[in-house]
Amino acid sequence: RPLWLSMVDQGLISQSMFSMWLSHRRDLQRGDSTGGMLTFGEPDPELYEGDIFYVPLLMENYWMFYVDTFNLGNYTKEGVVAISDTGTSLLVASQEVFAEIVSVLGCKLTDNKMCY
Repeated sequence: RPLWLSMVDQGLISQSMFSMWLSHRRDLQRGDSTGGMLTFGEPDPELYEGDIFYVPLLMENYWMFYVDTFNLGNYTKEGVVAISDTGTSLLVASQEVFAEIVSVLGCKLTDNKMCY
């Protein structure tokens, strides 16, 4: 049983949800020395703008979901499948999408196709 659902069962949090706030920079005035935060229950409204919306998972054990439109710079791809995996810094894509991402970002490729 997932940790946050056990926390709901015990009355420790009011909602069976969790959120991840990821940032490439640190805000030491806020006390965010790690550049990110995991929140159980309701998300912290100071960490996002706008409305939160939910999408159905295509695979519950892999956090896979459908994305209507992916935009990066001038590149747009409709009807893609994405995976939310906060445990990795890798981006995996089809060869077509990867080539477009490399082009838009202007990054260099290593021999094993890593973009930097």
